[in-house]
Amino acid sequence: VLLSLWYFKKHKIEFYKVGDVIVLPVAFALILGRIANFINGELWGVATNVDWCVSYNGVCRHPYQLYEALGRLLSFIILLFFNSKKLKEGTIFWMFILLFSLSRFVNEFFRDNVKILFNLSGWQFISLALILISGYFIYKKN
Repeated sequence: VLLSLWYFKKHKIEFYKVGDVIVLPVAFALILGRIANFINGELWGVATNVDWCVSYNGVCRHPYQLYEALGRLLSFIILLFFNSKKLKEGTIFWMFILLFSLSRFVNEFFRDNVKILFNLSGWQFISLALILISGYFIYKKN
């Protein structure tokens, strides 16, 4: 991001113009990435006994990767909808950050991950910070 900001400034390219365009393919690629994580058996969910659990090494677990893929698909659809609207530059970019962070925060409860404080993971704290920052910028822009 910092290198991109430097490049944009040097070549007088507006960051938000590029950001609003690039987040749609990035959001779609992130869906595919989580599906690949599921296929490869990476990023396990917490142990569970729900009917749709997936067995990893003999332990039935939440398919966290598919939950993430679904959250990112919903984010992608919302971004597509708002992309057709006349919004101020940067709004779609910050909406992506907001939606990604909301999805990540919720889905982290289903990931087999180290909880550091208040039963929240480090990524959940980062997500909370990004939710606040993106909410501020969306509010400021509109």
